[in-house]
This record gives sequence, structure tokens and C-alpha cells, in this order.
Amino acid sequence: MNITNNAIVSMLYAVTSPSGEVLETSGDEPIWYLHGADQLLPGLEKVLESKTVGDKVEVDLSPAEAFGEHEEELVSKVPRSELELPEEAFVVGNELELEDDTGSAIVTITEIDEDVVTLDGNHPLAGRAVTFKVEVLEVREATESELEHGHPHPPGTDHDHA
Repeated sequence: MNITNNAIVSMLYAVTSPSGEVLETSGDEPIWYLHGADQLLPGLEKVLESKTVGDKVEVDLSPAEAFGEHEEELVSKVPRSELELPEEAFVVGNELELEDDTGSAIVTITEIDEDVVTLDGNHPLAGRAVTFKVEVLEVREATESELEHGHPHPPGTDHDHA
């Protein structure tokens, strides 16, 4: 079966910099996604269209095609006293989920001084060109339940939705 909309796909991947530095990887544990449901970066999903089990794909993505351009307005300096966090949470590189009246957001601590913490709401790879290396492990039709829920139900997972 080829990858088309509403296919469930299992794959291994690695994200590298243009120089070959590994930035992120699935390791030995495959990820699963529902093709056509906006669960992957559009540029990656497009190149996977019509691929099948055993195919290996390598695609270079610009920052705009990958994790977006770095947006300076998503970086803020916050008084340390306003963050109700345990002291051990104040570590450069830590990702935090913060909530306010508009919802929640994942931010990364990029700088800490005595009174101020710099938080970056950009994806950690925003502003970087990357290469995705993908190996397709499994392709199958989505079940009615998976289509209804909008995501895959990989083998061995408990999906007791209400």
C-alpha cells in the first residue's frame, strides 16, 4: 500500500543540520501518524505521499518549510518572581508549559540572571534549515475509530476514548 490520505504510517526519522549534526531522532522507536491530518510538517508529508514500506526518504527543508522562522516577539523576559516554579526548574534549556487566559504554551528557558528569566516560545529548531531522513516501516488503511479520533492507534496502545 502506498501512503495516501487517511493512511496510518509508521516510520523512523532523524533530523539533521545541513552539516550533518543530529538534532532530533525517533531512535529505535517508530512514530505513527495519520497521513493528511496535519500531523507532520507539510513539506515532509508532501514528500512521503505515494511512498511505501521500505522506502527511505531524505528531504532538505528551509526554516519556513520546517519549524518556522525565529520570531523575536515570542521571546520575553519575565521577572523570576512571577514564575511560580520550584528552584530546580530554573535551568537553561528546560521546557515549561505555561498557562494564561488565552491557553497554554510551551516555552524554553534560554537565559537566567538573578532577577529575570528569558523565555522563548519558538520551536527549538525555529530559524534553522534541516534535513529529514525517514524510513517507512508500515503503511495501512486507518480504521474507522482512528479516522473518528483523528490519530493512529498503534499496536499495544490503550485508546479508551469517551
